[in-house]
Amino acid sequence: MSLVLMEGMSWARTYRRCVAINLGVSVTSPGQSTSLVIAGVRTTIDRRSGVAVTGTSTGLNGAVVTPRIRVSGQVGYRNGSARRLIDDQGEFAWQRRGGKKIYVYFRVLDSSERSNRIIIPRGSR
Repeated sequence: MSLVLMEGMSWARTYRRCVAINLGVSVTSPGQSTSLVIAGVRTTIDRRSGVAVTGTSTGLNGAVVTPRIRVSGQVGYRNGSARRLIDDQGEFAWQRRGGKKIYVYFRVLDSSERSNRIIIPRGSR
């Protein structure tokens, strides 16, 4: 098992520095190495606060992934309704509107593979 460290940075409206550190786990199976790593930022979607998540994978091209989401105030994760196809370059993207703190990870359908979990702080008011 190997760990991949990625650092993302965004600036809030008040110019406070927000740093997200994401750890992705690469799981090796006989004959094929697969990994799924996501990174996300708070952004504006249709003039409202939201989040944008991008994912990269190795050995999962053509697989379908779905988000697992927990919003601040909820107990436990729920399945997102979105389905994303990992393209030939091993990438996918997802976005969601909402200003609350959100916890997200992606799961490969029909498999036990999953991504790292990211936490995106709430949007500024």
